Amino acid sequence: MSTSPAILFFHRSAYHRASAARLGGQRVVEALNGRAERVLCRSGLPVYRVDESAQRGATFGARLAAATRDVFAAGHASVLIVGNDCLSLSAGLLRSAAQRLRAGRTVLGPDHRGGSWLIGLQRADFCADRFAALPWQTTGLLPALRATLPADSLVLLGRRSDANSLGELLRLARDFSAAVRRALAATTAPLRPAVSRNHPRPVLTGALAHRGPPEAAR
Repeated sequence: MSTSPAILFFHRSAYHRASAARLGGQRVVEALNGRAERVLCRSGLPVYRVDESAQRGATFGARLAAATRDVFAAGHASVLIVGNDCLSLSAGLLRSAAQRLRAGRTVLGPDHRGGSWLIGLQRADFCADRFAALPWQTTGLLPALRATLPADSLVLLGRRSDANSLGELLRLARDFSAAVRRALAATTAPLRPAVSRNHPRPVLTGALAHRGPPEAAR
């Protein structure tokens, strides 16, 4: 079993029509995913990437639980779960959370709507059925998560904003990277055709297969 925490990057690709429409277009989703990828690579941690082509389950919770179970099955003792929607996520925050996981703690990063921008779990605290049944994508998620995790080992990080719609992205403009700003400027461009079933895209694989070159921490 690996003592290094792994990162689960659970997201949707730019080819997912509903996500692209909600966030203002494929270019915006590509920019958000690209920014997240750069941050994850700078963390130096092993990364597992799961987009809709590799997600399994009828609900968001079931899909996230299945992906988390797969990371633990790959031999990791702990996992950090993140998406592409927290524009203030940094490699330093990820490394700090990973240090806490190595010390046997669990970690939650609250957002401003009752959800979480980061979830750090120990294998011993993970129950797939219970995890899948949490009230995902609601304002009740954070208290439900806190109720299922051991209180004596729980670390709460600072509250941060995430963005799940074009309007929220615009309100978070101060955190935009240049790539996201350029993508937002092009939101009136038509969407490209949806990807075919045979279009090659990354799925859940060994972490080293998709890791980028190390870069200086932000």
